[in-house]
Parts: sequence; C-alpha cells; structure tokens
Amino acid sequence: MVNELRLVLFTAVILLAVFEAGYVYWILEETIKGCKKLPKFNNLRSMFYHGLKELIVLILYFLIPILIFGLFF
Repeated sequence: MVNELRLVLFTAVILLAVFEAGYVYWILEETIKGCKKLPKFNNLRSMFYHGLKELIVLILYFLIPILIFGLFF
C-alpha cells in the first residue's frame, strides 16, 4: 500500500514538473517577445511537449558531468 502511494506521488510530481517546465518555457518566450504579462495557462498538450523537451535536454546536459564525477570520485 505504501509503495503504491509513493509511486502515485512520484508520478504526479514528475508530470507536474513537466508542465511547469513547459510553462516556464512559455514565460521566457513571451518575455523575449517583449510581453509584460504572464501567458495564459491553456494548450496543455503543447505545454507538456515543450516541458518534456526541456527536461530531456537538462537530463542530457547534466548526464555527462554526473558520469565523469561518478567515474573519478
């Protein structure tokens, strides 16, 4: 029972992190365009897609230093 709850909470946190990363992407995109307001929280599919791409890039970006650090220390 406890393990299932942990799995559900972990999955929820990961999904929320992907949406958050996508929304931050939109905020940065709108700021670069010169907009002073926050973007609307709509089009969840696109937000999820951008967030997923951002998290994949971050994982790949930090994977190399983690592997190097793990090999030498």
